[in-house]
Amino acid sequence: MFIRALALCLAVGLMTPAAWAFEAPDGIEIGRTEKGETLVDDDGMTLYEFDRDEPFESRCYDRCAANWPPVKARRKDVRIGRFLSVARKDGGYQWTYGGKPLYRWSKDQEKGDITGDGLADVWRIAKP
Repeated sequence: MFIRALALCLAVGLMTPAAWAFEAPDGIEIGRTEKGETLVDDDGMTLYEFDRDEPFESRCYDRCAANWPPVKARRKDVRIGRFLSVARKDGGYQWTYGGKPLYRWSKDQEKGDITGDGLADVWRIAKP
């Protein structure tokens, strides 16, 4: 019965493989930019990774975090697919994807902007 229901959903386009294969916390999804698919927030703003971070540990604080706000999580948030909430040294919590902390870029203005990609050769768009 489940197989028939799944086949019907796929046939009528209600459920695509990407819809059920990608698990993400509320507020994070896959979007499209001129460089292809990227992780975005629920406003469609591009998410980024910082090359100087350690796995599951941010090195972006103070002025850096003002320009590159961490994607906030809560202590009670649990692993969702490749996403994990980790503690920050400033007392907050931040989402990581594949162990890489996620950020927004304060200079991006519109959905799909990727103005932070490659900045200082250490910031990269977060790819799903």
